[in-house]
Amino acid sequence: MHGSGQNRAIMVPRARFLYEAGYSVFLFDFRAHGESDGRFRTFGIGEHEDAEAAMALLKRETGVLQTAVIGFSLGGAASILGDAPLDTDAFILEAVFPSIEAAVANRIQLRLGSFLSWTHPLLSYQIPLRMGIPLNHLRPIEKIGRISQPIFLIAGANDQRTTAQESRTLFQAITAKTKQFWLVPEANHTNFHAAAKLVYEQKVLDFLNKALEETRLE
Repeated sequence: MHGSGQNRAIMVPRARFLYEAGYSVFLFDFRAHGESDGRFRTFGIGEHEDAEAAMALLKRETGVLQTAVIGFSLGGAASILGDAPLDTDAFILEAVFPSIEAAVANRIQLRLGSFLSWTHPLLSYQIPLRMGIPLNHLRPIEKIGRISQPIFLIAGANDQRTTAQESRTLFQAITAKTKQFWLVPEANHTNFHAAAKLVYEQKVLDFLNKALEETRLE
């Protein structure tokens, strides 16, 4: 599942190597992205509904018995947020923000510098007013502990939008028995598959193979 401002095409290289490894892959565009309808992005809440609908369609049309998700940034948040995590057997979460407040603050500092970083509460508190979404509904760090399935959290060592320390804190909040963390060297908030192709593919395949075997035996 792609990030904000992207579409399913960005995930095609991932789909290709997974397919070549024997996995079937399903790609889609979130609302207000790519070829999907919609006017507004909702930071993961509405996108969670999109992900649920996509998963339900996949299971209904194919009868597949096991699934896993790969979500970058918005896509990762969409798999965690909502009333319950996405109904899947394993999660690969990339560059997921711990909270909407942190995400806004980091982006303001990146664009305007530390001098104006204090303004982030003014922008964060517009979200409930404009969209009707409570801020506490947009905090993956408070939701990720609900997931019992295996989780692989991937972050960029030089990411300024979701910092390495924020990713480590998010990882510490995971209570799943099987969890794994990888800090991609020298990577920013970018396509980790493109940044470290061979290592990414090996780590993701190793995780998926073991995680799906684990859930299959439960």
